[in-house]
Amino acid sequence: MQLLIQLELTKFKKIKRYILYCVLITIGMCLFTTISLFAIEQDRAANYNDAIKMMNAAIIDCYLIFSGVLITKVIVEEYTKRTALILFTYSVSRRHLMMAKVLLVLGATTCFMIITELISIIYLIVAGPYMRLALSRFNESDFEYWLIQFGWGIIFTISFTLLNISMAFIKKTSQHVFLTSLLSVIIAQILISQDIQKLSLILGILFIILTEISIRRYSDKIE
Repeated sequence: MQLLIQLELTKFKKIKRYILYCVLITIGMCLFTTISLFAIEQDRAANYNDAIKMMNAAIIDCYLIFSGVLITKVIVEEYTKRTALILFTYSVSRRHLMMAKVLLVLGATTCFMIITELISIIYLIVAGPYMRLALSRFNESDFEYWLIQFGWGIIFTISFTLLNISMAFIKKTSQHVFLTSLLSVIIAQILISQDIQKLSLILGILFIILTEISIRRYSDKIE
């Protein structure tokens, strides 16, 4: 499996593009965090919880869209360019070939998201005191709240990225992947706003099953 993932990585001739996407998202999140800080101060909030929640929700949205772009490149283009036919001639399990793609997408999306999360929280901790806001000092409880939201953010991103991957195998078009990414953003925002993040665990299990089914039943079908 490791060799298959390395094979997929060799196909990334424009990896700098995705690194640039990560940089732009991170810069955007720092700007968004700044705006959020002033917004919660106007609401006379006493801590950073609202800013952290909004920041994490925005990061989840960005990386669900990012995963859609990555899935189109790694999975969908194999079918639209019909290079998947070449893959299927290898003396390797087709399931393993497709699982390598799934792990590559999940790994890249999650790693870039973690980088953005870490830089954003560091920015929040460092920049907050210099903005002369009326908020209380960033403390241990704020950091613990961020850790919780950060953990849920990873679960959300992995779960809904699996949904996007399943759609890629089933429909094999970038349009369907993009629409599924937008639907994922909407559902994720509803769950976060209603504080029912635990439901993402159930959805994650369902999407794992859906991904397995889509690989077994649809991955080798080329129109």
